[in-house]
Amino acid sequence: MARRAAGMTDSGAAYVAACKRILEQVGKAERTASGEYNAPKDDLIITAPVVFGRLHVLPAINDFLSHFPDINVRLVLSDRNVNLIDDHIDMAVRIGPLPDSSWLRHGWDPFVGWSAAVRPTLLAVGLPRAPADLSSVSCVTFDVLASTTSSSFATPGSMLSRP
Repeated sequence: MARRAAGMTDSGAAYVAACKRILEQVGKAERTASGEYNAPKDDLIITAPVVFGRLHVLPAINDFLSHFPDINVRLVLSDRNVNLIDDHIDMAVRIGPLPDSSWLRHGWDPFVGWSAAVRPTLLAVGLPRAPADLSSVSCVTFDVLASTTSSSFATPGSMLSRP
């Protein structure tokens, strides 16, 4: 039986003890509902363009999972804009203008632009020393990542634009 204050009846002490238990249960229920006791857990489905997703989104997901291991992330890499509702996607990483201005958007710009060459190309054409050396080199672009159909290369005092 709960300790009772001087002058309190047995039924009064039982009532106070019951009220304290109820208040403790309400507090615990509120903490549980707010997530105080639980780490986030559920499924999270994310879509991103293939190249950008592999280079930038996947490392971010790995970092995220190190903090929230009870979340199951499924990364859908696709160069087409999937329908978020029909395909049950929770979050999409898009590059470029959004077709619907009511979408929630958050800027993230780890992709500034980069160029790469394969060894056989460099052996065939030689190591470029200036932007002009690239004018005759074949190149491959990714439409999803490119905002234009040309590339610009610059060094101090010179610039080359490729169609």
